[in-house]
Amino acid sequence: MLQKKIKKEYIVLGLAWFFWAISEVVSWKYYNQKILYSKVINVKLVQMAVALIFNLVLVQMFLGIQKIKIKSGLRFLIYTVAIIFFSVITVICNSLFYAFIVNAANPLLDLHNIFINVLQKIIYLTGFTTLFFMIRNLKELQHQKKAAINAQKLAVESQLQLLQQQINPHFLFNTLNSLRSLISSDTQKARNMVNYISEFLRESLLNNSATTKLISEEVAILDNYLNIQKIRWGNDLVIEKDINSDVLGLKMPSLVLQPLAENAIKHGMKSNEILTVKICMAKKNNVLLISISNNGELSNLSKNEMGGNSNIIKRLDLLYGDNAIFEVKENNNKVYSNITIKL
Repeated sequence: MLQKKIKKEYIVLGLAWFFWAISEVVSWKYYNQKILYSKVINVKLVQMAVALIFNLVLVQMFLGIQKIKIKSGLRFLIYTVAIIFFSVITVICNSLFYAFIVNAANPLLDLHNIFINVLQKIIYLTGFTTLFFMIRNLKELQHQKKAAINAQKLAVESQLQLLQQQINPHFLFNTLNSLRSLISSDTQKARNMVNYISEFLRESLLNNSATTKLISEEVAILDNYLNIQKIRWGNDLVIEKDINSDVLGLKMPSLVLQPLAENAIKHGMKSNEILTVKICMAKKNNVLLISISNNGELSNLSKNEMGGNSNIIKRLDLLYGDNAIFEVKENNNKVYSNITIKL
């Protein structure tokens, strides 16, 4: 895995020295035409190989030094000495190869030329080594950023699942209480309720780890819940639905419709003998609109009851951030729980 990560750094280092060799060959063609061009190419290819090898050794040395706990000043001194040392060794080797291939006099006797070449190699080794570690550090930063994003994503998913699991116990307690009262009064309705409860649990718990579901699946879960409530309240509860077919293939936070409908029924029954709950869903201008209304009164809701929507608000915030809005309002003697999601 490590070799795969640093492979690009080595490729860039090799390409850097290759382009150096090309530039040297081109410049030599125009400024020193006494030597055969084929020999110039051979000299620069050999010098490139020698410089690349020493640069790789220098890089490995620096990687090793990074693992040692020493003071920054001493580390910088070691880096400087190492670059100068390898620059001198590279120039000496390249000079010897030049003399051998071109059949020239020993270039080591030309101290001025050696000094200039050493300065050049110091610049090249410093620059190319810096480029190597810049790419390496950039990849490490990208890797750390990706790991942080994945960790954040896992944390969000875990929190969403925790919030999601808070819904099921609340619903089960209320439903079991209703079922207990039906067993003694109407066994057939009790059997029907058990069937609906079973289907509801099967649908809602089948993909409990999923933070979002298709709206068609959410509607199926909601239908089972509403059937349970119809058995409980009978003619005192009227259900109306206006769900556009084009939204059924979209996704939304799982188990959101059910608690909204539960709130509408729970609080609406306090102020009306006959409660009408209407579920509306539509898509307009790439925005998903969800509304569950009832003919209750918002003023009848206590502060604690209003806080029951905090679960939904947190989940919407975690999933969509500013792209989702949740509001509860009263208009024309109706209470609306509205969700707006930018797709």
